[in-house]
Amino acid sequence: MSNYANFLKDAEIYYGNLRRKNSERSIHYLSLLHSDEKYLAAFNRYNSAKFEMSKAKFNGDDSEIEKYLSIIEEAKREMNGIKAEMKIKNDWLLPSYSCPDCKDTGKTPDGKYCKCFKEFVKNEICSRLGIPEKHYPDFEKSAQKTENRLSTIYSKMRSYIDKFPVNVKSPIVISGAVGVGKSHLASAVTGKIAEKGYNAIFLSAYELHTVFLKYAFAPFDEKDGYFEVLTDCDLLVIDDLGCEPILNNVSLQCLYNVVNERTINNSPMIITTNLDAGEIADRYGECLFSRIFDRRNGAEI
Repeated sequence: MSNYANFLKDAEIYYGNLRRKNSERSIHYLSLLHSDEKYLAAFNRYNSAKFEMSKAKFNGDDSEIEKYLSIIEEAKREMNGIKAEMKIKNDWLLPSYSCPDCKDTGKTPDGKYCKCFKEFVKNEICSRLGIPEKHYPDFEKSAQKTENRLSTIYSKMRSYIDKFPVNVKSPIVISGAVGVGKSHLASAVTGKIAEKGYNAIFLSAYELHTVFLKYAFAPFDEKDGYFEVLTDCDLLVIDDLGCEPILNNVSLQCLYNVVNERTINNSPMIITTNLDAGEIADRYGECLFSRIFDRRNGAEI
């Protein structure tokens, strides 16, 4: 079983535990009510009358319908009175949900994976790969503080965020000198994409290098899992490309595989770097250079 399949299995366990935890309150108060003999008797009358009324409606017997409707209303008043005496609110009897979109199942009503599910899988995978949790800066506040050339870039990236994931260039390469705010910008963009409910992963080039090392020494049947998180996420951001160590038989091949896979599938990707195009070609070779600076799909800022 691949790493990703294991993550899916863990997700099922996680959501099962989440549903049980969030239903504890409703189970507790329902148990209290059903331990009260008067409430239980009213509850049984209510359900019995509802059943009988459904038969009366089927038979078109208006007098029976009126009779059982009266019993139902009387039983409801009695149950509500007992709940009031016990100071139990109606919403306490309903299960609560951490995610109202999927009701803690991981899937929305249309059968698609919920954004909370994607976030869970991403966090679980990053945790296992030793990638720390990221806290992203506010994009709008960051944009207000920029000046000169970066203000233009923020404007372009705001358009990128609005369009995402439709009709966005990939990869986007943000290059420039040290300290101009490239990483801050890329991090803020990642945060906004994540806010839209997409699975966005921000990795420094060194963190990416660490993942590649784990991949190199992983058992054969687990290797695919290390790439699935990088190739299947909605947005991959590689920060400070060029600052990581290079291992020819590991780093270069792995980096090429990830960039190539995402380029072929036109999967959104942002790369920040202090290197210019010539330095990237010298460091990583022509094959990777052609993928990073793919003029058909990508854009350099």
